[in-house]
Amino acid sequence: MSDHHYSKQLISLHTQADNWRDQLVHTLREKSPTKFLGDDLPSLEPYHKQWFDMMTSEENLTNNHATIQKWAKQIVDFFINHRISSQTLFALLRAYRETFQHLFETHVSIEDLTARDAFTIVHHLSTRTELLVEQVSAHYISFQVHALELTRKEMHALSIPLVPVWENIAVLPIIGDLDDERSQHLHSQTLERATELNLSYIVIDLSGINSINTWFAQHLSNLINALKLLGITVTLSGMRPELSQTIVRLGIKFKDATTYLTLEQALYSIRPFAEK
Repeated sequence: MSDHHYSKQLISLHTQADNWRDQLVHTLREKSPTKFLGDDLPSLEPYHKQWFDMMTSEENLTNNHATIQKWAKQIVDFFINHRISSQTLFALLRAYRETFQHLFETHVSIEDLTARDAFTIVHHLSTRTELLVEQVSAHYISFQVHALELTRKEMHALSIPLVPVWENIAVLPIIGDLDDERSQHLHSQTLERATELNLSYIVIDLSGINSINTWFAQHLSNLINALKLLGITVTLSGMRPELSQTIVRLGIKFKDATTYLTLEQALYSIRPFAEK
C-alpha cells in the first residue's frame, strides 16, 4: 500500500468518528462492568475522542508515542481520582477495540480493500493499541507501587508508637519481629520523638515480640545506648521467662537498662520520678 493510499484510508476512517462514538456509548451503557460508569460517562467523552484520534492519526508511531503516553496517564488518573476500578478501565479499552473493529470491518467491505491493504492498517492499529495498553498498565503499576510504599510507611509509624504516660515519661511497645528496615525506622523515629517530648524516662515493652536473637538484641542495645546519650533512662518490661532464658543463653546483656516482668512493674518503679 502506498503512503498516499494508506493516509487516505486513515482519513476515511477518521470521518467515521461519530458513528464509532455512538456505538461505543451504547456498548458502554449495556455491558458490565462499564455500564456501572453511570454519571461518569459524560466526563469520559474527551477520552473517547482522543483515543479515536490516536488510532486514526497519520503520524508514525515514534511521533505518536508521547501523545499515547500522555493520554494513558490522564485516563489512569481520572479512574483513580473517581475511585473507579482498573477492571472497569480495561473493560473500557476492550470496548474501544471491539467497536473500532466492527467499524473497520464495515470500512473494509465498503472500500473493497485487498487483504494486504487491510493487513497493513490492522497492523498499524494493533501496534498502537498494544502500546496504549502497555502505557496504561505501567501507570497503574506505578500508582500501586507508590500507594504500597505510603501504606508501608504508615504501618511502620503505627507499629512504633511512643506513648506518653506522665510528664517526661513514655512507653515504647515493640510488636512483632523487627527486620533491618523496621529497626532503622524504630531507631530514628524513637530518638526524634523522644527529643520532641523532652523525655527523661522510656519503658521499652517487649511483651509483643515473638522471640529474641543476637541481631535483634544488638539493634535494641544500640537504641538504648543512643537514648542514654540523650540523657534518657531506659527500662525494659515484658521480659517473660522464655525471653530471659534466651537472653542468658545467647550471652546478651542490657547493662544500661533495668528489666521487669510486666509493664505495670516497670511503670511502678519510675512513678516516683513522675511525681517530682
